Amino acid sequence: MSDIIQANSVVVIDYTLRDADGEVIDTSEGGEPLYYLHGHENIVPGLESALTGKRAGDSLDVVVPPEQGYGEHDPGRTLRVPREELPRTWRSRWA
Repeated sequence: MSDIIQANSVVVIDYTLRDADGEVIDTSEGGEPLYYLHGHENIVPGLESALTGKRAGDSLDVVVPPEQGYGEHDPGRTLRVPREELPRTWRSRWA
């Protein structure tokens, strides 16, 4: 079994996602790491590309440009959902 990240590898990563100002948006710290199948578009393309060829135990910082992530912000496609309409488990996370 190879420890090199490549297509069809099950990958486990600990991560911290920050915005352009350095504010933490999401993190696995204190929780579960992210498991995914590499090479099957299960994570944003820019991150998957940056992880390809890395080895188990590697640490890296990755900046994913919008076009390799979820795209540019489009205010016209923003939907506001009242907090009370979210499932209870989601509400407690951002309370």
